[in-house]
Amino acid sequence: MEGSNATFEYVYDFYGPSASWFAIYIGATSTFIVISNIFFTILTLSTPKLRENVANWFLVGLSISDQLHYLSHVVDAYAIYTGSINNRYWCSVSGAFVLITGTCSFGFPAIIAADRYYKICTISQPSGFSISSALFSKRATIPLIVSWFFIAAISNLPLMLTDAFGEDPSGFCGAKKFTSIPLLLGYEFSVVFAYFGSLAVTGIYYYRLAKWLKLHQTASTGNHQEVDYTRSIMRVMKIVTLMPAFLGMMQFSNFADY
Repeated sequence: MEGSNATFEYVYDFYGPSASWFAIYIGATSTFIVISNIFFTILTLSTPKLRENVANWFLVGLSISDQLHYLSHVVDAYAIYTGSINNRYWCSVSGAFVLITGTCSFGFPAIIAADRYYKICTISQPSGFSISSALFSKRATIPLIVSWFFIAAISNLPLMLTDAFGEDPSGFCGAKKFTSIPLLLGYEFSVVFAYFGSLAVTGIYYYRLAKWLKLHQTASTGNHQEVDYTRSIMRVMKIVTLMPAFLGMMQFSNFADY
């Protein structure tokens, strides 16, 4: 019993006056991001020219995932602000959605990069049927997005079944401090693997897109619009891929100082 209390000793410092200002900050910034993503989603879906481009639907999927993620952080802020050692319910609920939606958002840069690569390959060198062309076809866009949401949720099933969501040692509602190797591995193979796996896949397709750009941006093939759009997609990929890494480094630095 003493070991258990020592393991969760950080929970006693998780709530209280010192965490109130952090909760207000999290709530304010998360609300702003949710509203921004809502505006982006509405703008994209209400503009016919943007709606016709399949790649924009993946950006909408990422935007919806981020909306849910930061809406979870709004609940996270409420849980930290109003919670206590005897009132931990909302932190566990928020933690579940923070990790599930975070896993989902991590995967979208790789999907966007792969989709763009196979689209320009089809434009440049039309060929017959292939799994990649079928997977990233226009009719498969919505099912692919929905499937990824489902996979992200299922990948966190081990944590759901073991009541592992709650006060994260780094100061927000996510995963509790792990007390067993299987729980740690479950976390590693869901959230962490999704991030680094997506990072690797995104890097591979980013390299392929860069090679395609190098071949086509100076050639007078009439693909100027595709070149410009591909370059824009690559800029978006850099932002949505590197931003979580930057925020994670800041969070790790703050946790190390703590």
